[in-house]
Amino acid sequence: FFFKQKTAYEIASGDWSSDVCSSDLQMVEMEETFSYLLKQLPATHETPGLLDDITYAGTSTGLTFVKINWMPEIEKEEFYTELPIKIDVVGDYHQFGNFVSEVAKLPRIVSLHDFSVTMDKDERLIFNVVAKTYRYKENP
Repeated sequence: FFFKQKTAYEIASGDWSSDVCSSDLQMVEMEETFSYLLKQLPATHETPGLLDDITYAGTSTGLTFVKINWMPEIEKEEFYTELPIKIDVVGDYHQFGNFVSEVAKLPRIVSLHDFSVTMDKDERLIFNVVAKTYRYKENP
């Protein structure tokens, strides 16, 4: 027997047979949501592009990068790997806020952790932060 996989739209619009029940609709919706969320996690070949996106977010808000480096990967749970990036930038409070806002708009999941704002010897403000993104483990 061959069964076509139905989308949530097909099921909701009534283009389905009477043997499909509400649990089938829920399963299709969950699969679509899971697929959408997986697309927000970078694949291995996409991580350099993510670094470029973060750098662009900073420079477009007027920040000057002092350092941006990948930190060691951290294996988490069964399903994902954490990919931390250490970032040090120079700017003012408004630029820091705009940078955080731009990072939040990125199409990939990026969270910011362990941030601090300090002043260097030249009385410039330095924003230190660890950005973390996540990669789905294909075979846990």
